[in-house]
Amino acid sequence: MALAEYIIHVYLDRYTIVLGANTIIDKWLSEIKRKKHSYKFTIIDISEKTKITDNITDYLALSLLSHFRDLEHLKRMFKCEPRSKLKKYIRNNIFPSIDSSLDLKLRRINYNVRQGDWGEVLTTSIALDIRNVNAPVKKLRYKMNKEKSLFGIDVLAFEEDGDKNLVKAILFESKTRRTYKKEIGVEAYNSLCKNSEKAFIDMLNFLSTLFFDKGNFELADKYDELVKNPNSIIKEYHSFIIMEKNVWREAILDCLDNETVDFENVYFNIFLIDNLKDMVAETYRRTENIAIEVVYEK
Repeated sequence: MALAEYIIHVYLDRYTIVLGANTIIDKWLSEIKRKKHSYKFTIIDISEKTKITDNITDYLALSLLSHFRDLEHLKRMFKCEPRSKLKKYIRNNIFPSIDSSLDLKLRRINYNVRQGDWGEVLTTSIALDIRNVNAPVKKLRYKMNKEKSLFGIDVLAFEEDGDKNLVKAILFESKTRRTYKKEIGVEAYNSLCKNSEKAFIDMLNFLSTLFFDKGNFELADKYDELVKNPNSIIKEYHSFIIMEKNVWREAILDCLDNETVDFENVYFNIFLIDNLKDMVAETYRRTENIAIEVVYEK
């Protein structure tokens, strides 16, 4: 069952108006390209159309869960097991632990990983639900160590023409912070654009192998062609800075603007959030109840 169908099923009894997966984020957020500024790069400001609701938070929790595990896989694995076992599995096997029994330093490290993963999932949701591009894989499902961030491109998405040909590759990198750091824009640029061709080809090789193993040879062939001819497709680079609103300073952009770098086809997406810490924590907290609704649906 597709994520949109789960959305409809899970919320059918809860809400009079049911929002599909392709409209929840779109109804929550808007984005506009900043026109009046002196920076050498393009800025896209993302803002809330409406305050976050239970509906939106539940969707974020469902999206977070589905980025780490296929929902049908969870159903198959736990449909005959008690709910307590499913909740324990989510706590112990999917997300980095922030249990109070852990050393404080480790808890802080794990919290930062959780926050970064949350930002990556939100970035993907914006790319898919607002910009209508196609991200062929949920990379977080392939983590070998849940308490470590994944290396490489956060999200690789594509624009397609009417014949399903890949016409543009969009590379996304997200940085999610609750504290001020003037160099965060520079770090985002470096993560995304330095050695970008190698990172692009590495991701294409991963996609090609993945879809070849699944028997989707047509799609694997498309990625193989790009591996052989990586300059045959237009590329855009999007850095997402997701940050606590009250710590944001435009000096972050000033610092970036002072760098001697190539900003062609590079976009900086800025989303400032009130109470970022609480939003991240609440999204993770809700994943257990969302999983129960999905696995034991009637």
